[in-house]
Amino acid sequence: MLKELIIKDVKNTLRDLKIVVGAIILPFILFSIMGIAISAGAGQMVQEVTEKVKAVNLIVCDEDASNYSTLYVSFLEKVASNVTYATSCSASPEELLSQGYDLVVVIPKGFGENISEEDPANVEVYTKVKGVSMTAVSLVTAMVGVVRSAADMLSSYLLTQAGVKPEFAFSPLRIESLVMMRGEMVDLRVLESIASSMFMLIFAPLVVVSSALGMAATSMAKENEEKTMEVLLTLPVPRIHIVLSKLVGTMILVALSTISFIGGFAVYVGSIMAMASAPESGGAASTGFGTASFVDPTLMVLFGTVIFISLMAVAALGILLGSIAPDSRAVGTYIGPVSIVVMIPAFILMFVDLSSLSPAGQVALLLTSPFTAAVIVVKAWFESAYTFIAASIGVSLAFVLALLYLSSALLESEKLLSLQYRLMMMRSGKGRKRRKRLFSRS
Repeated sequence: MLKELIIKDVKNTLRDLKIVVGAIILPFILFSIMGIAISAGAGQMVQEVTEKVKAVNLIVCDEDASNYSTLYVSFLEKVASNVTYATSCSASPEELLSQGYDLVVVIPKGFGENISEEDPANVEVYTKVKGVSMTAVSLVTAMVGVVRSAADMLSSYLLTQAGVKPEFAFSPLRIESLVMMRGEMVDLRVLESIASSMFMLIFAPLVVVSSALGMAATSMAKENEEKTMEVLLTLPVPRIHIVLSKLVGTMILVALSTISFIGGFAVYVGSIMAMASAPESGGAASTGFGTASFVDPTLMVLFGTVIFISLMAVAALGILLGSIAPDSRAVGTYIGPVSIVVMIPAFILMFVDLSSLSPAGQVALLLTSPFTAAVIVVKAWFESAYTFIAASIGVSLAFVLALLYLSSALLESEKLLSLQYRLMMMRSGKGRKRRKRLFSRS
């Protein structure tokens, strides 16, 4: 008897199209797509980093010109294929990077004297980055690794010299790594911290977006579930007023959510930047911009504005979905897939910079702006791609207006109730049974 009851329950469950699609088919499809996207991004990252490091264009400014500095340059020439040597550089590191060099290594005066006195010598390394992504950070770290490899060779040489203390020979150099970003020099640790905070930046807005989508959709679906939609449709008011009332009601909560999100995000990033800018033991504080520059007032205002527009866009989408759904339970059938799908472009943005995308890729990314505008705007800010920011905001606003028009048009027509009835029949399976009876009679 237990076997028959189990078979009955399984058959009843599988008759529900929502369960079959949402719990069985959709997870496989979505996670497969996400896996492919992440794999493609990681593969592209590894290939780009490998190719760039092999062809790194390095210039050495040897201001010391001692035996030890010359020895260190010879080690650099062994680990890098394209090294330009100069006893002094008239141009600044920023100018040299703008001239096409990927890496600028400055050996200051006193280098050889410090090594002779067994005092760690300083080496300054300058490089540049286009944007904030895992690819950019990995590339910078790999290029700085070329300099560290030469330092390891110098360490091995000193270990073979008589009278050199092992504790000094193991760490003869202090390498200060600086990255040029947005025209400013940033400590490499700060860049790494910014990149790590981008991971949080990807998921946090998506959580808020999903909440706004659920609130708007449920608010509209309850009108159908409680049978008050018919009363609203009989009122002598324009249908757009009904839609706008739902949107404004949702946006009040969304505005509070936006303020909370921006405040929490500023504290989160500020804490990370403070740790990254803190001086190492015995060292100086990190140069370049830190907390104050990342949590820039202009960026925070722009970020908050874009978050609000994105939430308004998904709220409009929620109203449209809620209008179609016959009850609040059916809303979950639509919200779940939409919430997961919008994560895919966000995952891709973890690995790539906007400037590395093809024109078609940039257009495709802009079309996801209503859901990913927060991530796009922050990345575009660091890449100084202000046109991309304006385009993303424009697409989001157009998305809002289009969905408001569709929602009001749907409420104007008499097809809304019939559409809801069809969806309800599909969920219950009665529509399929009715069609089977009709075919059997014929």
